[in-house]
Amino acid sequence: MAKVKNKSRVPRETYNYELHKGYLGGVVKTRVYTGITNDSERRTAENNRDSKDFDHIKVSADGSRELAENKETAAIDFPNMIEEGEIQEFINSLAIDYNRYDRFEAAYALISYGAKSVGPLIDALKIDNWKIRGNAAWTLGKIGDSRAVKPLIDALCDEVPEVRATAGQAILNIGKSAIVSLSESLNSSKPKNKGIISCLLAALSSEQD
Repeated sequence: MAKVKNKSRVPRETYNYELHKGYLGGVVKTRVYTGITNDSERRTAENNRDSKDFDHIKVSADGSRELAENKETAAIDFPNMIEEGEIQEFINSLAIDYNRYDRFEAAYALISYGAKSVGPLIDALKIDNWKIRGNAAWTLGKIGDSRAVKPLIDALCDEVPEVRATAGQAILNIGKSAIVSLSESLNSSKPKNKGIISCLLAALSSEQD
């Protein structure tokens, strides 16, 4: 009687997947559900049949079930940590120079996080990459949080003209809440900074009239 050879099973790669709902500038705003799967197409169909309300499924390979389960647990138990990681990923994407659309996606994703993005974006104004600094300034202007005013005033002295210009426009976008900080900086700022600060103050003051 012939012996049946044992065929060793090749382990299937395990993935994390997230169901996302809602878009802002083409970027996901809300994570609806987090899970693990080794067949993302089948899992998408199942979630559709279960009437889960989502627009998009994001799948990432983690290589082993243990790693995927750990990531799933973190997403459920520590959502703030996951958000912080995502915010940093989006900030890093502000440096992308081969795809302008991806940069805009990252910026609008950061805008959708609102106040949660402000601290990391302020830190990004000091990163040794002028594209990240400039795009961080632009994004802070769109968010409009007054906490960004003083760091943006500092960015008016950036060595790169594009960053300086973007920081100035961001301050204008934040609006009249920037006036006090601009006035305080006018007396203590570097000489090369005073001209632009005076112009910004004049522009914002005229808006109040």
